[in-house]
Amino acid sequence: MLTKKQTKTVKIRKFVRKIIKEILFEGLISTVIIKDSIKLINGKINNFGIASLDNGGKIINVLLNNFDLEKAKDFLIFINNLGYFISSYKINNVDYKFISDNQFLKDISENFINKHIKYPITLKIEAIFDEVASDVSEKLYHVTTRTHIEKINKIGLVPKSKSKKSYHPERIYLAKDKDSALEIAAQILNVGYGDFDFSDYILIEVNSKILKEQNNKIYKDPNFAEKGFYVLNNIPKEAIIKITNIEDEF
Repeated sequence: MLTKKQTKTVKIRKFVRKIIKEILFEGLISTVIIKDSIKLINGKINNFGIASLDNGGKIINVLLNNFDLEKAKDFLIFINNLGYFISSYKINNVDYKFISDNQFLKDISENFINKHIKYPITLKIEAIFDEVASDVSEKLYHVTTRTHIEKINKIGLVPKSKSKKSYHPERIYLAKDKDSALEIAAQILNVGYGDFDFSDYILIEVNSKILKEQNNKIYKDPNFAEKGFYVLNNIPKEAIIKITNIEDEF
């Protein structure tokens, strides 16, 4: 007869096999739902950490109290297979760093080699594929610097992984209205709304209907609930309604 611990282990293994089947069937084009992912992650790290939900159940916080490089690599592969990635992390409760998975491994490696590693290590983990937004207005808005205007006029908007509130795979961020676009841009740049330098930025109006017609899915952004969205593919020139100077709009 199995012990309580052995029974729990068998249940976790069955659960993992079930989820892996789903992942293989989907071809890694979707993210395992967050409540199932929490169970899997806690099963994976039960000897050296704990995972919990944050931001209204849309982001996973992982607190690690014991770690090594092999565990770090294994853990990254594990969460990537579930459809998640590390968007930011902090060591010993120092401010969050917003970096890629590779940079996280590099930082952790340097800390271990130099024996500067301190605990706890806190990770913020987000879905690669968030919930698709089913009801968005026909016009969405994007803010960027005016230095990009020539390229945008030629080829449209192209996803980038830089200059975000936290690190993400390449995305183009959009907002539901002009005010929200400016608010989101100010947060990404870590400046107050009143300190935003209007003269350096342009406002791009995007036709969401064309994006949907081209099967360019619009996802909800968990960092900007009800206000922000993102797409993973290019926004072509024909989907751009107009480009204006922000200082002319506000």
